[in-house]
Amino acid sequence: MTYALKKWLMGLLSPLGLVWAVLVALALSELLRRRWRPGILAGLCAGGLYLFGSTPFPARLLADLESPWLHGPLEEVAQADAIVMLGGMLRHSPADAFSADFYDAVDRFITAAELARLGKAPVLILGGGHPGGAPDDVRESEYLKRWFESWLPKKAEILQLGKCMDTHDESVQVARIAKERGWKSVILVTSAAHMRRAAGLFRKAGLDPICVACDFEGTASLLDWENNPRRIFNPFPGAGGFKLMGVYLHEEVGWWYYRLRGWIEP
Repeated sequence: MTYALKKWLMGLLSPLGLVWAVLVALALSELLRRRWRPGILAGLCAGGLYLFGSTPFPARLLADLESPWLHGPLEEVAQADAIVMLGGMLRHSPADAFSADFYDAVDRFITAAELARLGKAPVLILGGGHPGGAPDDVRESEYLKRWFESWLPKKAEILQLGKCMDTHDESVQVARIAKERGWKSVILVTSAAHMRRAAGLFRKAGLDPICVACDFEGTASLLDWENNPRRIFNPFPGAGGFKLMGVYLHEEVGWWYYRLRGWIEP
């Protein structure tokens, strides 16, 4: 079996690929019978699946959201009083190491750990709320603190935020700690798509963070589309594009919601 045929077969046998194939067949069948309305409707649905699941359109949208936060090597990041890592990267999983199953946003964790290893700040603040499946009194930062204390050289004091429901709560608590300790600057670590909203919240709270973004999902996906020599044309939609589109819509809606709440400067 050739590589191209294998990719097509895998695409067809995926849930989205099967739905797309059925919609295309239905559209053609209805149009051949001159049943225009159901045929056009099925065709539009198939076209939507193709746009989001088989083209770089979602990756391009998300990459545009991430592009302002591209940066150089972490060694070039300025010194600060604290590193602030926002949460939202794991769920409770007793079967895994440190009882944590990580999401794609684990890049925040890796980036913050490297900044701490490089000695960019004497304090590391771990954000995050209540992860799925965890006991009610356990915060996300509890799991992360275990790893840091086990593997990270003792170069940074580790602080945990109190109960946080969202990034707004994290920004308010960090601003309080910064005022109590007299900090002048903090390094803010979060996903690139989330950085615009997070930085706006921290500025509204009275801080001017040094923004170090990570988890460039859209940018990496777009590079793969443009530079992968093994990429072949595959009409069958996959879930990856829909995932990227979900991240994009979440951040866009979140941005406007936070502005309406007055949490971000216009």
